[in-house]
Amino acid sequence: MRNWRNCGNRAVRANTRPRTVERLLSALEAGLTLKQACVAAGIGETTLHERRKEYSDLEPRLEAARERAREAALRAIRAAGEKDWPAHEAWLRLSFQNDYRGCKTRVVQEGALTKREK
Repeated sequence: MRNWRNCGNRAVRANTRPRTVERLLSALEAGLTLKQACVAAGIGETTLHERRKEYSDLEPRLEAARERAREAALRAIRAAGEKDWPAHEAWLRLSFQNDYRGCKTRVVQEGALTKREK
């Protein structure tokens, strides 16, 4: 006998929630947007919105997955900066937004020298 429950206009296996949540979290951790992660997990955005209200433990897990994606991206940018200085600049702008927000400084390279213009 299967364990089914009614979800709106369709029947869904009761044990699909944990697997769906894991697919959703994995997609977010890989860097997908919420909309893309919903597609990857096989749910609609409306369903996610409803589940966020219904399950109080879901929101912190979603935020943690997004944070892990952000940290991984920043590590990759910083590592790329070892060979490519614009990557370090991007890392600074993303990591320290308040310090570098609206910065109008433009870096110009002339030969081996670098100067900053304002």
